Amino acid sequence: METSLPIPVKDWILLNQAIEAASSLDNPAVATINFDESPDHWVVRSSDGSVISVLHSNPEPFTHPELSGQVTLMAGPIAFIAHLVANNAVDDEACLVMDGNYVRIETVSGSSIVSDLAPPEPLPGSEPVSYGRLNGGGEVKARDLAAALRSAFTKVGVQEERVLFPVVKIGVEKNALALTVDWSPLGAPQMTYRVEAESVASDHRAGIFCGTIGDLLSTASNDATVMVEMLDDFVRFTLFEGEALWTVSVPSYSDGARRWWSKVERAFSEAGHHAGFASEGEFTTCGPGGDADAVTVTLHDTKPETIRLTLRVGDNFEETPEFYQQLSRLNSGKSGIKFWSEEGTLVACEDVPCYRFDDAPAAAEHLQREMVDLGVVLAAGSTLF
Repeated sequence: METSLPIPVKDWILLNQAIEAASSLDNPAVATINFDESPDHWVVRSSDGSVISVLHSNPEPFTHPELSGQVTLMAGPIAFIAHLVANNAVDDEACLVMDGNYVRIETVSGSSIVSDLAPPEPLPGSEPVSYGRLNGGGEVKARDLAAALRSAFTKVGVQEERVLFPVVKIGVEKNALALTVDWSPLGAPQMTYRVEAESVASDHRAGIFCGTIGDLLSTASNDATVMVEMLDDFVRFTLFEGEALWTVSVPSYSDGARRWWSKVERAFSEAGHHAGFASEGEFTTCGPGGDADAVTVTLHDTKPETIRLTLRVGDNFEETPEFYQQLSRLNSGKSGIKFWSEEGTLVACEDVPCYRFDDAPAAAEHLQREMVDLGVVLAAGSTLF
């Protein structure tokens, strides 16, 4: 049995804007409405981790005795309806018609789209994550925020081919929203943009690294405002044009060298390394076979930002003048590897720029190989040569 759901053209336009903002060439977004859990809004998930909730303009949630489960619409049908709206080929609404096997979008003019029901998105439900506590916020003009974000995300001239651009740190000050971006690891200055806001100052800061919110804000009217809310793990933006139209929840990211962490972890995993996690922001690897000497991997806010690989070579050395002379000779004889002593423990280190994260597993294996022979010679209390 068919179920028909009239949806105003305003909603189709908003949904298409959300789809366009969340899509990339390699990863087009989809829109889902869950009639059991979230019948008052569509959900669009972006490849950058943002979650967009597009509120429909009906006074009541979409309800019908036969509506259950969730329906997923691909980008194409939504874009087609938005095209018809732009060319005045749709009156006030376009109907979403469903049965158990297909979904159809119909217009009064006779244009329509028929599609098999798309499978649900991999992330179940309309709220796939816990957003955490509210830690402050403020209301700003949408156009001002869009300009500040666009400026903050503007790339500086850097030479490295593989650069992960810095996050934009958002903070709520008294009567202002501050956006800070630190380009100093790439040889450019740190910059802060402030936007007038109705706000209460908060110590909470969050880094965002995405373009979805900027793309959506570019579609807002001159009179629109945005409520910015600082949550534990997300920054939430809600657009108001007389009423709430959409909400974008953007995940928070670490700033500095820590923002490379997921890429470094993935590089070691794909290289077959067996990793053991010592603490947040640090892990050890014993090589692809799991039987090599343990190398500790850490990230450092140097210029350029650095992946540091360290290996304990030997213990219980007496730190005499002769020892330091031998240590100096060791440093001059091993290209790319540095040595130092930590209270009698000899440590070897190799640094890799963060933008060369793919090279870090091979560098760790190189460090392990170079230290094998040296480790055999260096029994506890022995001399370096």
